[in-house]
Amino acid sequence: VALALTREPLLRRLRAAQRRYDFLDVDGATRIYNAHGVTLDDLEFRPRRCPSTARTSRLAASLAASPAASPSTRAERRRLAIGVVNRLTPSQAAEALRRWLVGLALDDLSVVVSFSHVDPGDGAVSERLQTVRCAGICRVEGRLVAYTVAVVDAGPKPATKLAEKERDEADLCRSAMAHLDHSPSISDRDI
Repeated sequence: VALALTREPLLRRLRAAQRRYDFLDVDGATRIYNAHGVTLDDLEFRPRRCPSTARTSRLAASLAASPAASPSTRAERRRLAIGVVNRLTPSQAAEALRRWLVGLALDDLSVVVSFSHVDPGDGAVSERLQTVRCAGICRVEGRLVAYTVAVVDAGPKPATKLAEKERDEADLCRSAMAHLDHSPSISDRDI
């Protein structure tokens, strides 16, 4: 499986698309949703291309801090991103949220890899990448193996996902705060 997935460009392309569309975390998505009066109807999937505006591109760039970045770098990027979010127009806010829903769909899909042994008596067969019409072929432990890599369970996410995520995040925050309020305090010397 690893050999087939590293040979094919699918995972690299998925990751690039995820980075392009999923530049908001739940906190950012709910902040935009709440701040700009965007309705769920505004977010319903429309099979048209959403051109990126300069402002949503700046928002994506400002959120591009690596998780490994220092806390101060992440905090600064968050502050800048909130500034951009606050200046979005309602149509730009809806665009950013639709793109987030596309990113959510890209994060929640399945990849299926299937294999079969190639009979050497089938003629001159050599290693190749998968195409739309032909399985890929690779050599595993000296034997030729045909493989196909396919994406399944991919489709647009409904706009109600945003409301669900907002509710789930609020529940999680309330639960964490309740737990913290009832836990014994820890001093530096206890650590």
